[in-house]
Amino acid sequence: MRGYSRQEVLDLIRRADFSVERVVSGTKRHYGRDHLGSFLLAMWEAATKPHGARIMFFTSVEKYAKHANDKSERAARYNLRDLEDTGVIVLKQEANTTDEQGVFMHTARHELNLDELNRRCRQPMARGAEPAPAPEAKPRPEKCEPHTLTSRAARQFMGEVKRLEAGNEHAIAAEQYRAPLPFPEAFLKVCAAWSLDPVRARRRLVYWGFVFPDP
Repeated sequence: MRGYSRQEVLDLIRRADFSVERVVSGTKRHYGRDHLGSFLLAMWEAATKPHGARIMFFTSVEKYAKHANDKSERAARYNLRDLEDTGVIVLKQEANTTDEQGVFMHTARHELNLDELNRRCRQPMARGAEPAPAPEAKPRPEKCEPHTLTSRAARQFMGEVKRLEAGNEHAIAAEQYRAPLPFPEAFLKVCAAWSLDPVRARRRLVYWGFVFPDP
């Protein structure tokens, strides 16, 4: 059975919709829950971006929280439980337990439910299909409004900056090694990858409450 490529998994996670509607005091309210999509992306990246027919997460809650920029492991655990409730991730083995083969696991083991994730996408992608190519960037008039980073996109943006700052010096495979970058260089690199103007990107990130280090 053909699995999903890294790009396909990333495309699914970014397009997943975790919104719900609930009745509060007789009024129907819509909750976007974009933070769950951001946390799922952080889980996948903390697990070194696995791909294939079965995608497993073995990483600790501490690393999930670090990649997601959560203020505490407790917040990360709440997000884990909420994602389990959606069915997008399935708990396969509790932390500090032994599986059927007698292998002891210090961390919990989750499996990414690709079928449920695909179902939650705003535009579901057929298994094996290539992700839709990004539209070509058109010249932007000088008087056009600057690119707007949403709250969710801002968290993802800063998460990528933090990961570039941290690097990946302990990678087992040589091709996975990535040296840490200073914040200014990491910030500009993500701006270039996202096709964002650094000045406008900084303005939007400050608007969403992110604090930049002193030069």
